[in-house]
Amino acid sequence: MNRIILAALLLLITVLLIIDYFPELININMNSNFILAAFILAMVVSLVANRTRDDREYLKSTLLWQMTGIVYILLLVSILTILGGSSDTIISLTNIFFWLAIGISAYDAYNTYSELKKLDRKNRAS
Repeated sequence: MNRIILAALLLLITVLLIIDYFPELININMNSNFILAAFILAMVVSLVANRTRDDREYLKSTLLWQMTGIVYILLLVSILTILGGSSDTIISLTNIFFWLAIGISAYDAYNTYSELKKLDRKNRAS
């Protein structure tokens, strides 16, 4: 994936999570459903923007985005929680659905990694 798109999506996610955790800092009266929808939309845009014709490059790019996303979101949510913020959406360390989503994402990243390794073995055998 283009690094500019990745950086823009991470910036968008950061801003949305800061608004969610500290709505009093910015006088924007934003519905928590809007924040969650924008968060999901950012993920969908990343998947669409990630399409390439080369399977190996696609898998590498997908794995990079998955790992970056998981680690970044965990770190950001942890930092925002330590700073005293609390989420109005389900994006918090105390929500089981958040951890379920992280687990599913990690499992998907593992599957992507396995596909990449299988493709590498297939290419070496050819």
